[in-house]
Amino acid sequence: MTHTASTTVDFDQLLAAAHDLALAGRWERALGLLDTTDCADPDDRARLALAAAEVALLSDWFAGTDLTAARADRAEKEAPGAG
Repeated sequence: MTHTASTTVDFDQLLAAAHDLALAGRWERALGLLDTTDCADPDDRARLALAAAEVALLSDWFAGTDLTAARADRAEKEAPGAG
């Protein structure tokens, strides 16, 4: 049996929680939280993609993963020119 739960969370708090997880070295958990977040607003989708790219960059830097390129590409599509 599969059950999918849905909840509403303050978006700024969600981004802050993902950031805190990333700073604690919990990059997979942070990306999982961000990846399971669904946004209707284009600005929020851009912020979400940028947050995921930042977490990926931290993971690459400290853990030697190779996650940033794909996340940066997605962030560029969601937030062109955001840097």
